[in-house]
Amino acid sequence: MGKGWTALNGVTVTEVHIISINTGRTDYVIQGESAQLSCHYIFTKQEERIQSVRWEKDGQHVYFSTPNKKRPIAVGVLKGHVDYNSKDLLNTVTILNVSLEMHGTYSCHVDSDLNTSQNSATLTVIIDACKESHWKTHTDMINCTEDISFYCIGMFPKPSPACSIHNDFTDKYFAGETFDVNQELPNGTYEISIRRRYHVTDFINFAGQLSFQCHLVIVMTSWRMGINYKLFGDSGCIDDPPKINNGKVLLH
Repeated sequence: MGKGWTALNGVTVTEVHIISINTGRTDYVIQGESAQLSCHYIFTKQEERIQSVRWEKDGQHVYFSTPNKKRPIAVGVLKGHVDYNSKDLLNTVTILNVSLEMHGTYSCHVDSDLNTSQNSATLTVIIDACKESHWKTHTDMINCTEDISFYCIGMFPKPSPACSIHNDFTDKYFAGETFDVNQELPNGTYEISIRRRYHVTDFINFAGQLSFQCHLVIVMTSWRMGINYKLFGDSGCIDDPPKINNGKVLLH
């Protein structure tokens, strides 16, 4: 959704709209999908005519179109990634195979014979390298311990972790956790990891009530992934393990 606008004496860009063509999402696009940028504007003068529509990404020119039949020009990160078969090449830009380099703020500048107006919106490109399968868990019911780990490399943009021990009985959180590693790599993506071991004696008063809940969130989007894992089973692992009676068996 574009930023706010103020009516002017001439053309006014009211909104820049960004959508994933693959899913219809408007808050983010997964790398490799196609996206459409559309520029919406109104005229305040009946005789006003459009001269050109220009697009910038983070202040750099990337697309230029005019009302005549000339083919629009895509440069920079959009060069080679524009679908020129779209119906409205003047007011929309269809981007094929969205990549990390296309993440940023896009401004639409509309030039008329009376005025120039612009508005902008952010194209959030997510590399969802972190998968549910990257979570590893191990329960040791003999020693009453739980091992939980997660390792992921190549995520973008930087995720915000929200992790804690949750009391499923009272529906309250306590013992918040932070990730051990959440750092940017030379290629601009992120490495993320966490490793924890929990012992039942640390939660002896909450047998069977606890779960480990941890999610990665991309701020300002609906994207999230994570784990909701029951700790120590329903019994809470509070009983002593069964004793094994040693003995001999005679084989005949």
